[in-house]
Amino acid sequence: MDSSDREVNIKILLNDAIRRKKLKPKERNGLLAAMTDEVASLVLASNYAQTQALSMMDSRAPERLGEHSRLIRVLETQGLLDRAVEFLPTEEQIEERRALGLGLTRPELAVILSYSKIELTTSLEQTDIPADSFVAAELEAYFPPQLVKRFRPLLREHRLAREIIAMLVAGSMINRMGPFFVLRAEEETGANVAQVARAYAIVREVFGVRRLWRDIEALDYAVAAKVQYDTIFRISRMVRRAVYWFLENYSNELDVEPMVQRFRPGLTDLLSSIPSLVSGLSEQRFKRDLADGESLGLPRQIAKRIAALELMTQALDVIELANEFRLPVTDIGKAYLELARELRLDWVREHIDGLKVDGRWRAMARATLRETLAREQRSLLRSALSGRRGAAPDAALRRWLVRKEHEVARVLGVLDDMQMTGTLDFATLSVALKEVGGLC
Repeated sequence: MDSSDREVNIKILLNDAIRRKKLKPKERNGLLAAMTDEVASLVLASNYAQTQALSMMDSRAPERLGEHSRLIRVLETQGLLDRAVEFLPTEEQIEERRALGLGLTRPELAVILSYSKIELTTSLEQTDIPADSFVAAELEAYFPPQLVKRFRPLLREHRLAREIIAMLVAGSMINRMGPFFVLRAEEETGANVAQVARAYAIVREVFGVRRLWRDIEALDYAVAAKVQYDTIFRISRMVRRAVYWFLENYSNELDVEPMVQRFRPGLTDLLSSIPSLVSGLSEQRFKRDLADGESLGLPRQIAKRIAALELMTQALDVIELANEFRLPVTDIGKAYLELARELRLDWVREHIDGLKVDGRWRAMARATLRETLAREQRSLLRSALSGRRGAAPDAALRRWLVRKEHEVARVLGVLDDMQMTGTLDFATLSVALKEVGGLC
């Protein structure tokens, strides 16, 4: 299907070129033949991405059964899917599989993957996403390099440009993030499909994850497939959290190119400086994850990027504060992580991440706890920096901690009591965050 669709779209472009006298009719067939290998590479890359997406869904099918069954119900409600026609299990059969620890089969997963792409592509076509100049650059990755180089001005005028861009964005989001990603993001943040797509495009560029995905895929046969899948899952988790961050903080200002320019330089600086910035639990976790990645066969540079993922969403708050106070992002990053160490916020964050969720509402509750912790940590550091009077960020933080000595001692005492009880659940962690927020 991809091969025939791509052929049609290429021929439409060439016919436009002929009509505008950018290509002689007699050159057309020769050019098509000359692009055979390039087209084959593009089709194979697309097939690889879809097969990988399906394999990743299959590897976690039992634990994602709830998401998959909910997606089937949503597609049914929208009139897009008939589970009987597609031989998908009934609700009763899904419950039987849940009891047995089973998920959807690979053919069943292929069905919901396909329908999800169709639904998302159609939805995106109705938005302004295909008209975004930054997102529209996806067209250049779709067509063979020869055509892009020769007919770049004609790409945006392709009569199916909107449909192609929507298809490419939908394919990337679902292949990389799973078929439930957009629906989950809409439910948990209140955003619409266009906002989710824009936030995803921003995060993908700011964090440079396309390069990271390619580097991991290049490890085929060098490391176990499970290692690749688990690594890509970790990236997807970071991307999802970063998407939520943008949706929470910039839901109505999601112009892709300005946001990329605003955040990417600072993110690059922080990423290269993480080994010298981390301390306490964050340092222990970074070193542990780095060692684990290398032990699984990941090259050191990739293992280092993966180990840094847990800090990357926090990096967005650091960049915001650096822009606000016009200070070097690495100085703010050092103070931000030092604040987490002093108030044991990393410990709280680790326990929030460790909360088990068994449904939509608990997942939303955990996400709310993460957002609250990030908001409080940013507010606390802002408070410390507001009275710095020219002092360096770390010095301003130390002064603030001294000034708040009694309040800080009380919060740490509460956290000690919680640790001694050994039970840290949603309610307990909510209280912990309330205590932390009281320091502002």
